[in-house]
Amino acid sequence: MGHELLQSLCRVYVGLCQKRGDSHKAHALAYRFLKEDFSQAPKLIMVMVTAWPSVFSCNSPLCRAIHIVCKMKAYGKMYYLLSKFLHWDTEPPGDPYRAITSTLKALLKDKSLTFQKSSWYGDDLCPAAWDYVFSLDLLCAQLGWIWTVSHVIRY
Repeated sequence: MGHELLQSLCRVYVGLCQKRGDSHKAHALAYRFLKEDFSQAPKLIMVMVTAWPSVFSCNSPLCRAIHIVCKMKAYGKMYYLLSKFLHWDTEPPGDPYRAITSTLKALLKDKSLTFQKSSWYGDDLCPAAWDYVFSLDLLCAQLGWIWTVSHVIRY
């Protein structure tokens, strides 16, 4: 698939997410681009931000992880543009090691995390728990780490 077509599809998808008010699906798309080490991930994140400027402005663990990993992957002009559009000059993304530590601490302290019924899966994690899971997965994968229920392992 050509890059122009991929960018157009990304812009349309994010526009639909914005119209529906579903930032979680837009975050999942960014997560997938970054997690799969897609070569054009920073450029596609930029397309997402130009289509929906506030898509990554919430203070969730996954948004912080997206900022951190995007900053690690972007370079040159794309780094400059992302830093302007994502306001890294006023709110720097931070360190991935500290983000993992703070996310794990927050996960352990968060008393609002519950299981919920799912028509497809029976019992499932609540959306806030999935936010923690995906943020840890993204950060650990970027650092070459594996995380399990009981350990974070660097290899």
